[in-house]
Amino acid sequence: MPNVVIMSRYRVLGPVRITGKPAAPCPPKARELLALLVLNANRPVPYSAITCELWAGDPPPSARANVRTYAAGLRQAGARVTATGDGYWLATDPHDVDLVRFRAAVARGRALRDAGDRMAAVATFRAAAAMWRGQALGDIPVGMLLRPWQAALDRERVILTEELAALLDRAPLVLS
Repeated sequence: MPNVVIMSRYRVLGPVRITGKPAAPCPPKARELLALLVLNANRPVPYSAITCELWAGDPPPSARANVRTYAAGLRQAGARVTATGDGYWLATDPHDVDLVRFRAAVARGRALRDAGDRMAAVATFRAAAAMWRGQALGDIPVGMLLRPWQAALDRERVILTEELAALLDRAPLVLS
């Protein structure tokens, strides 16, 4: 398998980004909303969850208008964000999300390793590792809902690094 990284449209494995279309930078709260929507892709995110994340459950009087503005900005940047009855929804092909691609690559790498194809497993694990660009959700404030996601995603990265090191017989160097 070639060591090729395909660019994902929605990126959460590092700074939160929408790729594929030039856009003005989104403010941090808009990127925080994007992260919440990406991590719940193709499922409605209730307004109460959005305000819990963006304002720790204590939204300003302008919160609904602010969320509408953030959603409009995300749409302008190319995200397919839709208002639902009481919240928002991001419609996307799951493979447009770097996290989905990462998890699929890790699963492929494990299957290759378990089948005894060490070299292909190493190449696949390296491709998965190359999808990371820093700490998960690294450029946004993370609130009550995103903080557990961030910790879990960063743990997945550590586990991949350990598995790759074991395949390369470098575990003591990486883990010490």
